[in-house]
Amino acid sequence: MQYKDLSGSAKECAYKNFQEYNEGEGFDFQVEDILEIYRDMLEDRGLYTLVFDYSGFHNQGDGACFTCSINLKDFLEAHILIREAHPELYIAVIPFDGKEAACDYFDIQITKIGGRTSSYSHEKTVHLGRWDLDVHPMHDLIDGVDYEKLMGDAGEDIQETCRDYMRQLYRALEEAHTNGTSLDVFLEQVEFQDFNESGDLT
Repeated sequence: MQYKDLSGSAKECAYKNFQEYNEGEGFDFQVEDILEIYRDMLEDRGLYTLVFDYSGFHNQGDGACFTCSINLKDFLEAHILIREAHPELYIAVIPFDGKEAACDYFDIQITKIGGRTSSYSHEKTVHLGRWDLDVHPMHDLIDGVDYEKLMGDAGEDIQETCRDYMRQLYRALEEAHTNGTSLDVFLEQVEFQDFNESGDLT
């Protein structure tokens, strides 16, 4: 029978079953889809070897975060505001005048404070960890540029950009969770479902 033909108690049972599924197995499927979307997006913007973590959705300390490695060349090419704020660092990685880049590779780590055992998962639980600047030995002498300082000056902007992505991710997860358990969404989805008299799907 259709949902509209169920008794009041059976309707309550049907909605409860819907919520339980969408807070469990159903939500897990949504999470996988959302994380895959964010993984693809972030890799296109220079963030690699991503490991995601989240908790939700109604307790203090809930949130989402990730750890990763950052390819600075790809990252700067994808983030114009950081390029404009730190032009010397950008030129060191992607020179404009045909010179050899000062750095073969910048390996930057976003790491979790307290390691993977930390019980919290919001964006403040991660930080810009170590970075490895593979600067050609003669560049500092020729150019008189302190690349460690350039990286240090840009570090906060890089870290905050990553934290912005974590906040966006958490909002996407939270929205999926809210929509997946709402009565409106339930009513949209059950219109053509078949139930037994107890409110279980047949």
